[in-house]
Amino acid sequence: MSTTSTDDADTARRLDWSDRDRIELAFPTDPALWSLARLTASSIAARLDFDVEDVEDLRLAIDELCTACAAGAGPASRLRLCFETAGETIRVECVVDQLVDAVWSGTGDDLPDGTGPNELAEMILAELVDDHEIGSGASGSRRGYFEKRRSAQTT
Repeated sequence: MSTTSTDDADTARRLDWSDRDRIELAFPTDPALWSLARLTASSIAARLDFDVEDVEDLRLAIDELCTACAAGAGPASRLRLCFETAGETIRVECVVDQLVDAVWSGTGDDLPDGTGPNELAEMILAELVDDHEIGSGASGSRRGYFEKRRSAQTT
């Protein structure tokens, strides 16, 4: 008789993130260049046999992550993305350095209406991906990540 404990389930959820499955991009924070990130995510998802809906979710999630992290970016800011795969999961990390707009470089309820600058992005990401987080990084940077698992395939 086989039983699954909570520890076994936690262990099964841990992923083996390997450097051989890592792709890094770095470019100015110009939104016109984010198509590079969407193309990269789509290519990785196709390699992992994601369905069309999951690929579109990834593309939208890339836009939301980049928008949230690049808010408050200055002319010298750079957007760095790291794509990693493990099993049927894609993880995307984003870091934007040299934020200049004080409204966007802080945390918490920074806007006049009482909402945080990432609230909308957080809500959208919650619908598109399996796990995510956006927050302030070190030395005036903003960082975030998301993870998306391939949906169960039906035949």
